[in-house]
Amino acid sequence: MNCVDVCPVKDTLELKSLLPQKKRISKKVVAIGVVSIFMLVTGFAMLTGNWQNKITKEEYLMHYKYMNSYGHPTGTKEFKKLNEEVEMNNKNLNK
Repeated sequence: MNCVDVCPVKDTLELKSLLPQKKRISKKVVAIGVVSIFMLVTGFAMLTGNWQNKITKEEYLMHYKYMNSYGHPTGTKEFKKLNEEVEMNNKNLNK
């Protein structure tokens, strides 16, 4: 939220209500609202039993054990390498 405070263009990143008064909504209220909505949706999904998946505990532990061998980028070096590979593939396709 610091970017809102230091933005050089006045009122570029502001949120106003839909009511005719068009009052400004504070950053704190927006943050609390977003967290509240997330918690309500997640809580409702947990209470209704829709939050769980069908993976067994053993399968989860097996995947957790081998998680680093799947090849997912986990750091900046891996993302940089992945981006370079994608750029090279795109250049080769456009030839």
